[in-house]
Amino acid sequence: MTALWRINLWVTLFFALVALLGTALLLRQGSADVQREMRAAEAMIEYLQVAAQCDPASLLAWLASLLSIAWAVRRGLRVLDGLLAGLARVSQGQLDVRLAAHSMPEARSLAGRFNVMATTLQQVQADNAELT
Repeated sequence: MTALWRINLWVTLFFALVALLGTALLLRQGSADVQREMRAAEAMIEYLQVAAQCDPASLLAWLASLLSIAWAVRRGLRVLDGLLAGLARVSQGQLDVRLAAHSMPEARSLAGRFNVMATTLQQVQADNAELT
């Protein structure tokens, strides 16, 4: 067994030990996270049971707020889905893709910047085609 081989073995064992300790730490943290989420879910169910018994109208208000949050999230995700579809088409070389403007200011800004990027790429590609 040469010295280089022994050093290699020690380094490999050291990194295996570090990986094993890291895995154990991640599993422990993941278990703690799952237990914490389960306790939070149980507390939420208990709260909803008490709220339903004391004031059924509060349960309806809670349901209405959940539905409005779901609507807002879906609306935002549609914007991101459109952006991802546009990026996929640009990555395939379809530089004529443009995103439609949305009513949300952030989405309108995002679509505008995407469209500027696509236009610039299209112009650069045309310039490169003229040079070759």
